[in-house]
Amino acid sequence: MKMRLGTLAVVVAVGVLAYTVRSHPVRGGAAPEQTAPSAVKPDSERAEWETGLGDLSATDPAAFADLIKQVTWRTECALARLGFAPGPLDGTLDPQTQEAIRQFERSRKLPITGDPMSFATMKQVIADDTAMERQAVLLPAFAFVDAAWDAGRVGARGTWRTAGGAAAAFDQATAIDCDRQARRCIASTALLMDADTGHALGVSTVAYEIESWSPQEIATRPDPDHLRLRLSRSNKMVAEEQVQDGTATKRRELADGSAQYIDRFREQQKTRADLMALDAGTREWLSRRPR
Repeated sequence: MKMRLGTLAVVVAVGVLAYTVRSHPVRGGAAPEQTAPSAVKPDSERAEWETGLGDLSATDPAAFADLIKQVTWRTECALARLGFAPGPLDGTLDPQTQEAIRQFERSRKLPITGDPMSFATMKQVIADDTAMERQAVLLPAFAFVDAAWDAGRVGARGTWRTAGGAAAAFDQATAIDCDRQARRCIASTALLMDADTGHALGVSTVAYEIESWSPQEIATRPDPDHLRLRLSRSNKMVAEEQVQDGTATKRRELADGSAQYIDRFREQQKTRADLMALDAGTREWLSRRPR
């Protein structure tokens, strides 16, 4: 088997239902560094896949037959989950499995082949199964711990939301601990990006120098990016501000992550319902269910 088939064969035969977890350091809750998108176009990928299959068929018929069975079995598993009734999950490309694949292709407006090895069908099966696998992340409720404010220790927990109230693009949770004696606030953020290829986890820890600590407010000194933290005891509020020319503008605020979790959960439920082969009555019933 030539190497050019190897990557796609592994992705399909071994990783149809899998995801990859990567860890990257992140600064201040920013998105983790991502690998640059592949410059290979879909047509080139398809040609590489089909050529590789031909090479494998000619050089190692037994391995080729085993690959077809593996891909067929994983396609059956995905289609069964999506409600397309492929029959027994045995890796056999029988008429029932072929018809299930054709139904799937029609629903996704793909070329009708009934073939799990079709490049377009294979890619769509992977994409849909990955979408079905995604789970909403349970984010922390907001907490403002100020019992030791006068003693010089304050903490807060929550999820960053923009000044306009919009949720961040990625699921994230932040813990902030301020120590008056050390004259610094430590903000630790865990951020989870959900991509087509899986999950990327980023963790950052940022130290802010405390500029002032009054009975009602803590403010840090603007960092090199002109960002500072402000904690209000009376409002039990934590904000990140952008400071330019002496003017501070609220950039985002630490908030309750529970509402964001519920929104993401509902979005995921809708995505799953949209992807599944459901009859009209079931789909209408699901749309009326309280969530």
